[in-house]
Amino acid sequence: MINKQHQQKAIQIWGKEKQLDMVIEECAELIVSINHYRRNRIDHKDVLSECIDVEMMINQLKLILEHNKDYERIREQKENRFIKRLLKATQEKIYPSEE
Repeated sequence: MINKQHQQKAIQIWGKEKQLDMVIEECAELIVSINHYRRNRIDHKDVLSECIDVEMMINQLKLILEHNKDYERIREQKENRFIKRLLKATQEKIYPSEE
């Protein structure tokens, strides 16, 4: 299992700029894999593989940015906003507005 020390070692060995490039590359590969999946050109496991690559690079990105408190605060705000939208959408589906 890759832990924080492994992520920090990768940043130390390859450098912040290279790892930022890798974040971009892995995100792009995920986008391509989703498009291929939608066209039935690849299996869902291929998309999951790309998701894992992106997740690992996002963990490095968080270390590079060194703002874990900001990250958690922003994450909580976004999650709360998502829940509110979900609840609203659920209510609209149960009680559609009459126009």
